[in-house]
Amino acid sequence: MSKLPDFSSERIEVDLDAHAFNREAWEIGWGDGLPLLPPTPEVVARYIDAAGISADTVVCNVPPRFSDCTVENVAINAAMTGAPEAAMPLLIAALRAMGDGDFALSSVNSTTAPVVEGLIVNGPMRHELGLPMSHSVFGGMRSTAPAIGRTLRLIMRHVGGQEGGTTSQSVFGQPARVCGMVMGEWEEKSPWAPFAERRGVSGDAVTVIPMMGTANIVDTFADTADAILTMLARSIAYMGANAFLAVTRFSDFTIALNPVWATIVANEHPDITEVEQLIWQKAGLSLDEFPPVYAKSIAHRADEKGFVQLLQAPTDLNIIVCGSEGSLHSAMLPGFSHSLAVTRPVDTFGAAAQRPMLDKAQLEQAISGFSAGLVAEGYNVITTPLEGGRVSVEIQPIGDVCPTCLAPAQIMGPMAALAIRKAGIEIADSDVEMIYPAAAEIGH
Repeated sequence: MSKLPDFSSERIEVDLDAHAFNREAWEIGWGDGLPLLPPTPEVVARYIDAAGISADTVVCNVPPRFSDCTVENVAINAAMTGAPEAAMPLLIAALRAMGDGDFALSSVNSTTAPVVEGLIVNGPMRHELGLPMSHSVFGGMRSTAPAIGRTLRLIMRHVGGQEGGTTSQSVFGQPARVCGMVMGEWEEKSPWAPFAERRGVSGDAVTVIPMMGTANIVDTFADTADAILTMLARSIAYMGANAFLAVTRFSDFTIALNPVWATIVANEHPDITEVEQLIWQKAGLSLDEFPPVYAKSIAHRADEKGFVQLLQAPTDLNIIVCGSEGSLHSAMLPGFSHSLAVTRPVDTFGAAAQRPMLDKAQLEQAISGFSAGLVAEGYNVITTPLEGGRVSVEIQPIGDVCPTCLAPAQIMGPMAALAIRKAGIEIADSDVEMIYPAAAEIGH
């Protein structure tokens, strides 16, 4: 790094003494109550350099403020937590996953529930960053995980404007809303393919899951696959789960299997899809177990025997292998209504910015359904492939058509991205840049 980048963020002079800096940061409104490190230009520049992507690259849009989060923003917050510079690619990949419409970040950041992002990391990067995989995988090990997770939480606060009691209505919150939860899957002890690979991404990858927290599942007797799977299924199907809410159309659920239980299960069921199927079949409750008012609200989900499945399909189960070989315990990480896990590759060499440009004809075909409605209303839609696999969608009014009657860009962008994904093209919501008429940009 020969010179400092041209920062776009406002510079503020502060006292670099640790105690003095934290007093000033508190008065400014920075942070979460834990100590922060001063994000000096020289330090921030090192994080940007480690990202391998230009400082002004937009990583994702962060609600509830719906502010663009740039690589520079990520670097500033990482510098304040002391996360490893080598974690920058992971942080960027995680944010891109969180910005995907399937994760529903706006709901996650504003709900009354305690839901927060959890990161499951696969690939060699787990070892390079020293992420926990065995003992105390969810917290308690001396590792880089708390600083990495806390960086994401500060970004939600500083960039997105998430603040308990104002923009976030979470009734109880949870500890992971301060330091997050970052862990590696113990691939070396898993009898199945790595979790991310089963989701279509091999090598270094991160899966961001919506998690309400963690709950222990203990069984001191289980020594057969059937006993273990029954215990897991009946444990996750608790009556107060979000997945049982009458308004819930879909959700997912994560189960962490310790290596001993995973081996016992795999000896009888080497196909992980069979394991998912067996847990899914038993994960539910009889309609008559619910209070009458509640039973009435979810009666439409009951089968002919009055059994209500927790999840819509076996694929809604995320099964990972981690934790120590002490056996006895596994864990569940309950999901959140209308929010799903999203997996993204972790690019360690800035290759995310060098992804091949999408084919224009294929792109226009993919977005044709989205464009048709706008064209019918009198708008012209211009779709342009950009470097790094990104896309710009420009909307121009024709003639006297109202230029200010468009839905906000933060709504239209994810809709365009969804249309592209449905055509089989992998793209994140944050990879779609909406360009509006000048008169329509105000307030968006």
